Amino acid sequence: MATPQAAASPYPVGDPFALLVDTEATAWDETGGGNALKVLWASEETGAWTALIKSAAGQVNAPHVHLGPANFLVLSGAIEYRGGFAPTGSFIYEPIGAVHGATTTPTETIYLSNVFGPLAFLDPDGSVAHVSNGEHMLRRFVELHGKR
Repeated sequence: MATPQAAASPYPVGDPFALLVDTEATAWDETGGGNALKVLWASEETGAWTALIKSAAGQVNAPHVHLGPANFLVLSGAIEYRGGFAPTGSFIYEPIGAVHGATTTPTETIYLSNVFGPLAFLDPDGSVAHVSNGEHMLRRFVELHGKR
């Protein structure tokens, strides 16, 4: 029996809607400020996206509002956020409209992030500083993987 080989393309069997990403072979995309991403998928149709996120020890993410639901799985480390303390193995769900004043990682943390709508990052006065959405993540995906 032949040994299966890793796909050369992130799209197995020539199907442009199927996807296979080797997360071990994918480089971390430094975003500045203590976070790095491995964008695994971004939908052109809905703007939803999936990424591995690595946060440095002591990282404090900017205040933001979830304009769509999101869920997270803490793979290593821990996240402290409005819902409490989420150690390794914790699953987090955030509904539309969830507001985060500060999300921190006390130790280096890696988590799987499934985001189903934009994130509005806030200035200190509560106004929207910028919005991160699926289009932004799709551009990062194409830069990392060379494919849509």
